[in-house]
Amino acid sequence: MSGTAASSFVEAASMVDTRFHLSSGPSALRALLDAVGEAVAVDDERFTLLTIAGASELDTAGPEHIALAASKAYLAALRETGAGAVIVIPSLREHVPASAIPIVVAGETMGLLVFVFADVEPHDEDNGRLLTAVSAAMGFALLRDRLAQELREAAGAPG
Repeated sequence: MSGTAASSFVEAASMVDTRFHLSSGPSALRALLDAVGEAVAVDDERFTLLTIAGASELDTAGPEHIALAASKAYLAALRETGAGAVIVIPSLREHVPASAIPIVVAGETMGLLVFVFADVEPHDEDNGRLLTAVSAAMGFALLRDRLAQELREAAGAPG
């Protein structure tokens, strides 16, 4: 496999695929967390200093990236990650390496939603409300789908 084909394969196999959007540039982790609201807990003062350049997989993240460990299936990769910050469920908090800032989410994490704009957008109140509304709608859709699946399973119906 040629170098270009190999790198395209690696990008395509990754959850975070930057081939389809432009980055709006680095953002302060504190600003990103402020935009999220009260759904996260950070007990590490370094979060006020860290700048995030983008999201990445646990195993490919560098100190300028944020990564996600949403279940115990990611434990091995979490322990070895080079990410600057990691979003984790409470039970994985203790496994975040000392080099990373743990961001503990309340409740169950169903995924990481990254909004990308064609043009640089300010982190203002209007965009905050828009992103919160879209995120909430997606969360409710995922929850509704999960509940429907549980009802089908309880009734013995195929998924």
